[in-house]
Amino acid sequence: VVQIEKELRRFGRNERLFTQAVYGGVGRRPQIEGLRRGADIVVATPGRFLDLYDEGHITLEGLTHF
Repeated sequence: VVQIEKELRRFGRNERLFTQAVYGGVGRRPQIEGLRRGADIVVATPGRFLDLYDEGHITLEGLTHF
């Protein structure tokens, strides 16, 4: 997840795309704050994605690709 997100940041820096990595084993707060700021692309592991989705931190409103 971290490697993919790093490459997306590099790829999207000229396009002003905001990416957010969401994965377990690290603090949730920075990830939640990043999601609140808004993300064009979210790269996530299934477990953390489902946790944050179930808690309402991630919505699928406006989703165009999965």
